[in-house]
Amino acid sequence: MAVAAPPHDTDFQRTRWSLVAALDDQAANADSTQVRQRLLELCLRYWYPVYVYLRRSGHPPAAAQALTARFFAMLLHTRVRGGRGRDGRFRTWLLAELHRFLATPDAQQLEPVESELPMPSLEALERRRAREDPDGGSPELALQRGVALELIARAMQRIEKEASQAGRLPMFAALQPFLASDPLPGVYADIAQRLDVSPLFLALALKRLRERFRELVDGELVQTVASAGALDAERRILHAALSGDP
Repeated sequence: MAVAAPPHDTDFQRTRWSLVAALDDQAANADSTQVRQRLLELCLRYWYPVYVYLRRSGHPPAAAQALTARFFAMLLHTRVRGGRGRDGRFRTWLLAELHRFLATPDAQQLEPVESELPMPSLEALERRRAREDPDGGSPELALQRGVALELIARAMQRIEKEASQAGRLPMFAALQPFLASDPLPGVYADIAQRLDVSPLFLALALKRLRERFRELVDGELVQTVASAGALDAERRILHAALSGDP
């Protein structure tokens, strides 16, 4: 089987983040509605990572929620700074903009703010934080881990939808726990018997499922970068965040 060629920088010119990052460079040729829609999509995806950053920084739940809402409202209603000189990664731009926002007087106003973005409930955010945000580590690490888990969750939603459309939900449900770790001896035989397939068929199905899942995670990550070099760097950082490395 031929090895796929690594992505070239030209492959990133139409990702969500590259369109936003190039906003200042597009001038009269820019489709501002399209670019703003891409920014909306990115903001919706990264509400939780910003929230957990603020919680790890010491803000109580209600204050962190209000600050997150104000921050994203500011991003959507202020001219986006262009991409020149940045490292081509949405996550690092987001963190820089958050630091800039927290240094402004507006960050001291914690009253609710009207926003066109649907606001996650405080209860849901805190439940997720209790489940996904271990104690210890810096706010930056909390944001990195939040971004990584968001990417994985979206890839999982997509692969489950694909399994449903293909009529393979029972097999997906049986194999999903083993996407990141091998089953114990004898588990293949038990699952194969339950699904009425051979253990070899099941092993091959898990191999294909893992390959597809990696493709989907990469596809989600590609939408947050603007170059192949940025993609490689972001892979390493987010893998370290998930593994708990500093």
